[in-house]
Amino acid sequence: MFMRVDKCLRGRCAVILVTLLVAGCGGGQLKLYPVTGKVTLTNGKPVAGASVRVESLDAKGKLKRITAHGVTDNEGVYHLTTVTPDDGALAGKHVVAIDNPFVFSKSTKPKRDPDDPDMVGKELQVIHSMYSDFTGSGLKLEVSTDPAQNTGKDFVLEPYQR
Repeated sequence: MFMRVDKCLRGRCAVILVTLLVAGCGGGQLKLYPVTGKVTLTNGKPVAGASVRVESLDAKGKLKRITAHGVTDNEGVYHLTTVTPDDGALAGKHVVAIDNPFVFSKSTKPKRDPDDPDMVGKELQVIHSMYSDFTGSGLKLEVSTDPAQNTGKDFVLEPYQR
């Protein structure tokens, strides 16, 4: 059986640990604001199953190491989670990384055709790999304290090119 720990899963563990430490040290909870948006390719096609990771920046532009994450549905829509499902992200500026969808199965030999139903245990190359790195993606997000301002946080990405 082909197994891989998803980047998003590792990120979730780190997020929970950091969140617990911050909440424990400050005596209060993080103030989070719901955020939703859509991930599409430049041709308008939605990117289903992509992992969206959002890292908070401090006032000097340095990483706070508090990450929100979400996974796109079949329409490319995501909802960010920091601690509990769909709770959102911290207000302020963030850098964004988006990972290609990843599929799992019992097959020991991943197939190369993404339309093959047995295509498993492999990252689907849908978007350009540059988007999977916070510093290289060039993607940014600003979260407002006004929830009405945090919908439609969309990303249009270049497709994977062979």
